[in-house]
Amino acid sequence: MFKLLHESETNKPFKEEDIMYIPCREFLMGTNSKEGLPADGVGPVRRVKVNPFLIYSYEVTNA
Repeated sequence: MFKLLHESETNKPFKEEDIMYIPCREFLMGTNSKEGLPADGVGPVRRVKVNPFLIYSYEVTNA
């Protein structure tokens, strides 16, 4: 289901224990406030489902 890139594919060393599994979740996203901009996709409030994924436990910078 998930493919972990090998160090040779990323040119960056990593440890498998530094990768976190985020399970599937549902949440309410958006706003019904008149301050929300529909062009930005802010409203209306709707239920969103996020599929499970893996994420590195450290922030990434483009410096």
